Amino acid sequence: MKSVTIEGRVLPERRSVTIAGLKTISYSDPQGFNAEFDIEISDSKIRIECSIPEKSNWHLQMCIVRAFEFATAAVDLYAFSKGWALDVILDDYVVAGQKQGIAVSETSVASLCTVISNEDDFLEIWEYLISNLNLKLAFRDLISSLSTLNYSAVAACRALECIRNSIAPDGTKDSDRWEFLRKKLQIERAYIQYITDAAREPRHGNRGAAFGDEQLEITHRIWKIMNRYIEFLKRGENEILPKDEFPLLK
Repeated sequence: MKSVTIEGRVLPERRSVTIAGLKTISYSDPQGFNAEFDIEISDSKIRIECSIPEKSNWHLQMCIVRAFEFATAAVDLYAFSKGWALDVILDDYVVAGQKQGIAVSETSVASLCTVISNEDDFLEIWEYLISNLNLKLAFRDLISSLSTLNYSAVAACRALECIRNSIAPDGTKDSDRWEFLRKKLQIERAYIQYITDAAREPRHGNRGAAFGDEQLEITHRIWKIMNRYIEFLKRGENEILPKDEFPLLK
């Protein structure tokens, strides 16, 4: 077995959370991922010692996702017992003495935001954002698709629905809102359905284990959709994004 150390924090750190007595967790899933996790949480600092069969990218991604789930579960139970609002963030992982930041999703979505390239773009979009509750909520869910790891499908679908509700005229029924979104942003039904299908069971309480590649694909798709929606706002809400600039997402 190979060793991976994961480090993180409990927020807000001023709560000085310490959770003792967490036993070694032996984990296996149907995709063949097997690992052991030893979690230490002291003074709001998290340290997780993981043992995995090999150090492939897939094993590291799965290790981080499952470590986040277990640490979050421990902190959530503690938060419940105290009546506190607490969050978990994992900062780094250490393999063979080399420390690297945990940014599995972030590094792959940075290039997908093409609508903001300078401060003027940012401030122009800010003007839309401050007066649009749905858009504010969509951005919060969008970022949650990165930061909460195993919540990607649910967060992405919530962001998608906020965009759907914002882009269609008031009073439009849901089925027509989806069609309006697809037409205006040049998106095929199946591209959107990949997100909504992945989110269906988790949103109704059936929260099976999510896997790294699927989460990344969902996050990439919602990032591209948001980018197109912001382009749509900038160009005027009565316009349709031109296919020569925005080929059909499918």
